Amino acid sequence: MHPSAQSLCGISGCRSFLSWIGIAHWKNLSEAISSAKPLRWQYFCRMMCGWASSVRSKTKRLLMHKSDLEHIIRAASAVTNQYEIVVVGSQSILGSVDAPPMECLVSMEADIFVLGHEQLSDLIDGVLGEGSAFHDTFGYYAQGVDSTTSILPDGWRERLVRLQSPNTDGKVGYCLDATDLFLAKCVANREKDREFNLALLVHGIVDATVALSRVESMPIDDDAKKRIAHLIARLSAESEAAPQPARPSSPKP
Repeated sequence: MHPSAQSLCGISGCRSFLSWIGIAHWKNLSEAISSAKPLRWQYFCRMMCGWASSVRSKTKRLLMHKSDLEHIIRAASAVTNQYEIVVVGSQSILGSVDAPPMECLVSMEADIFVLGHEQLSDLIDGVLGEGSAFHDTFGYYAQGVDSTTSILPDGWRERLVRLQSPNTDGKVGYCLDATDLFLAKCVANREKDREFNLALLVHGIVDATVALSRVESMPIDDDAKKRIAHLIARLSAESEAAPQPARPSSPKP
């Protein structure tokens, strides 16, 4: 390997980088370009290692985690000086389900509001929203919404799931019940919503029968209720035909 490469990122660093981008025989590649002029090799090494660092930093934020949502709750409470935050939208699943399917965690956005003080959503958007310093720093963000953003069945407030931990600094995030979230996504009915809901059914997080029983209480017209009932039936049939997720094996005695 060229001495310039060793001084820039070390032999093990170059080996790791070349292996990471899918070149198993890193030694052969380094030997092939070792005759390059030092300045050209330095440029190549700096450019490629910088690119790898950039891509790696972005791939870290492919999925949102529970700790990320807890951080958003903590930050939103500090920004608004409020003790309780309501979380709606897809990432509320992190508060209501212990181990959500990966298909449900691809959004880097948490839709939140302060119940009774929904005007604070503008403040949340400004400080923690998309394109904010918070978003640029952590890779996820909050979107300030209100209680009408998600169309939900009667009783949804009584079914909110409490998320409170040291990571929320003792503050409280109230997250949608998984079935209520499922129904809100049935109303939105975008492709990503159907994929989200199918994962909830496949993994047994939502029972289609329970979901159907709540449709009648939703604040939508009869035609919309029929469409949602048909959608639930179709998603349920698809979930039964889909490969079932592997169950963890029993621990050895």
